[in-house]
Amino acid sequence: AIRRRVPQSGCGAVGMRSRAAGEEGIALVIAVMSMMLMAALGSALVLTTMTETGVASNYASGIEAFYAADAEVERTLSDLPGIADWHSLIGLRIERTAAAYLRVVVTVGAGAAEGQIVIRAAAYAPRGIERTVEATVSRTDEVGPASVHLVAWREVR
Repeated sequence: AIRRRVPQSGCGAVGMRSRAAGEEGIALVIAVMSMMLMAALGSALVLTTMTETGVASNYASGIEAFYAADAEVERTLSDLPGIADWHSLIGLRIERTAAAYLRVVVTVGAGAAEGQIVIRAAAYAPRGIERTVEATVSRTDEVGPASVHLVAWREVR
């Protein structure tokens, strides 16, 4: 009869149970830490997406306000050839709504040189967005639309 020798140093069934019993809790800790990491990554993704959406929305509203202000300056410039006395326009203030949520205020002031006027249009959008466009014009000796000379145009910050 051949006898097998049973090792005494924890390789038997009793040793396996005691080692496994000591390591059961570590799997739970690793699983919880993994879930916390995934939750943090998910939260960061949601926050980044919300921020980017807000930035894109503000940018689009700003561009829309800029174009509304520019359009009001152009509209006022197209009315100038039919007005004989530009000096009477100084101090004029016109308020219009370009869209349901967009308000544009046009003001006319005196220019730096004699015979010049400054047309300023400020467009206001929700969330505190404001874009202002300013045009300085003078009168020429021409007739019709050519009687208005654009001296300077700029976006005011």
